Amino acid sequence: MNSVQNNEGGGWGVEPSSVHGNESRMISTCYALRGYFECGMTVENSLDVRRGINYITNIVNSDGGWGGKEGNNSDPDNTSRALIALIRSDEYDLNNNIILNGRNFILKSKHNWKIDVESYVTEGAPGQTIFHSNTLYDVLEALIYCRYFGREVHDLIQWFVDSQEDDGRWYLSDFNEIDRENIIWSTSEAISVLDISQKEYIKKVFQDYDKKLAKRWKTIIVLFGVIIIGQLFYILGYYSQVFIRWEELPESWKQGIIGVVSALIIGIIVNFITLPLLRFFNEMKQRIKD
Repeated sequence: MNSVQNNEGGGWGVEPSSVHGNESRMISTCYALRGYFECGMTVENSLDVRRGINYITNIVNSDGGWGGKEGNNSDPDNTSRALIALIRSDEYDLNNNIILNGRNFILKSKHNWKIDVESYVTEGAPGQTIFHSNTLYDVLEALIYCRYFGREVHDLIQWFVDSQEDDGRWYLSDFNEIDRENIIWSTSEAISVLDISQKEYIKKVFQDYDKKLAKRWKTIIVLFGVIIIGQLFYILGYYSQVFIRWEELPESWKQGIIGVVSALIIGIIVNFITLPLLRFFNEMKQRIKD
């Protein structure tokens, strides 16, 4: 593969055997790099990967996105491809500005998440060569790699689930358009991105739930701590005006107040533990069913 890497820019062309086809492009560079990544290669152990990543970083646009090749306007599809390559290369962490700017460009260009085509003309060929873009697939995969789990990710996952045909396949499509001539690779990519998304999305759900549960437990511990301290003061005989007045209350009033306080404590425990657990497991059951 390194024999067809562009010696000047470091990227790959879509048709290396042709003079014009050897021009570095984002689509061919990113897909070539995927092969290296699957073999465990990164910028640390592969000069080809480093040169490919340098090509990508050198052609980023001022708006934080990437186009199909150097000088092209940014679009969400090629920006997604670039981000995936940069993250998988282990050269950039998720908080690096180049990653954050690219992610923000994708989110801001949601109106442009649609089927697109890239074309080039090979010298001597009878016509154009056209590459279709599966933008929603690339966008969802990039956002997952960026560890972004906003509403957009949830909606994209749901869209992929809903857009599956009755026979199990997916056409190449977006929110408004369907290309019924492209089936095989769009189906493969839909399965792939749903597998990645569900694993990461469910993991994030569990992590968020663990944080909420820990926060609830802290609240309960503080509550019971206050109760215990109050009991200690009572036992040690440090009566406040409240305790003095308590002793003056009729027995029936005391029993009523104790009953209300007990109900409140039980309600707090149910609210902080039982109900969230029930909601969580119901959500998991529904997701598995979907």
